[in-house]
Amino acid sequence: MVRTPVEQSEHIEPRKQASHVQPAAERPHAQLQMLHRLAARLNQSPDVRDIAEAVVGELRTLIDYHNCRVHLLDPDGETLVPIAFRGQLSEYQGETYDALLIKVGQGLTGHVAATRASYYTPNANEDPYATTIPGTEDVDESILAAPLVFGDRLVGTIVISKLGIDQFDEEDRRMLETVASHTAVAIENARRTAEIERALEAEREAAAGLRALDEMKNAFLRAVSHDLRTPLTVVLGAAMTLERDDVEIPRAERLDLLARLATNARKLNRLLTDLLDVERLARGVVKVDRSPTDVAALVQSAVAEAGIVPARSVAVETEPLILDVDGPKVERILENLLLNAVKHTPRGSRIWVRTSRSQDGLLLVVEDDGPGVPASMREEVFEPFRRGDPEDPSPGSGIGLSLVAEFARLHGGRAWVEDRPGGGASFRVFLPC
Repeated sequence: MVRTPVEQSEHIEPRKQASHVQPAAERPHAQLQMLHRLAARLNQSPDVRDIAEAVVGELRTLIDYHNCRVHLLDPDGETLVPIAFRGQLSEYQGETYDALLIKVGQGLTGHVAATRASYYTPNANEDPYATTIPGTEDVDESILAAPLVFGDRLVGTIVISKLGIDQFDEEDRRMLETVASHTAVAIENARRTAEIERALEAEREAAAGLRALDEMKNAFLRAVSHDLRTPLTVVLGAAMTLERDDVEIPRAERLDLLARLATNARKLNRLLTDLLDVERLARGVVKVDRSPTDVAALVQSAVAEAGIVPARSVAVETEPLILDVDGPKVERILENLLLNAVKHTPRGSRIWVRTSRSQDGLLLVVEDDGPGVPASMREEVFEPFRRGDPEDPSPGSGIGLSLVAEFARLHGGRAWVEDRPGGGASFRVFLPC
């Protein structure tokens, strides 16, 4: 890699911890905190350069470096392009942008990119891979570098350096490797989001005559992308933390990470199941398989399995009923109605679940005391990929209620929403038996 020019120092002190760097005994805990904070921040940014800037900034809180650089691999597969720099020098003293472009295999950075393995040189002046920019002074400098790798793909590199000989240790190396893993995931997520947006833009231009359909598809892709990315980021972050064997994680924190893994894995499974059902319904291959079903027991099971957060109070009122319905589909109806109520009501809201026999059939009711559904939107909320209020900040793919309506239709029934007496929404499903 091309080394960063640094200011000549008259005296290099032995390695010591900077005042802002955590003491060695506190570093493992500080690392975990930093990784959680960093992962959350990276997940918020769709811009690759913002991600790189966040990384070089947060990394400074744990590793005392002189300079830090992030390079990304160009689409040509051969060139490493600098996108973020932090250190005592804000630019490469007079060097042109072209001088900062590095070929894979060139210098220390190029070596790390080619081997896809981290590399540490305690003295760059004596390292066979390090090269010096012509016209800059030779100084004693330690350099630590790690590749950004996602799956089997090289994304780029991250390199830190510090004046003096042997200024980094094995803990610094492990920390940089972990940060590099998080960075690669965040960059690939941002790129994929950007690719989706570019693809959608191209589709909008090509399908000007199908604007209504195009808008619905865009809303769906944005919502599903968010629904997939958020739990996936949590799963990846928690898994990367748990797989580390160099940090002792307290039992309470480990259990919390495992709980996050399970919760977000269930979210992913639920979303994928909904998407598969939408596709199967479109092909007309979904059928109703009726059998005598204990409705009261099914309701209790659905409420328990839905995983309603403690911030919601759920009251269940059921009659003893044995009816011929498709039990799994009725359970999915209840699950989606419950999740919809949780998603669109504030913390502390109450939810009611009621079942009763009505007109030779089953009436399912899920009510809440939230803001309700405007009259103008009560039909379109059951359409595929539609959400009730476009300004509602609650994320969602908009397919849950469409499945409620479709499963009701397959039973020969219907689903609708009306005002709840006292305020809120009352979602109702009638299934003839």
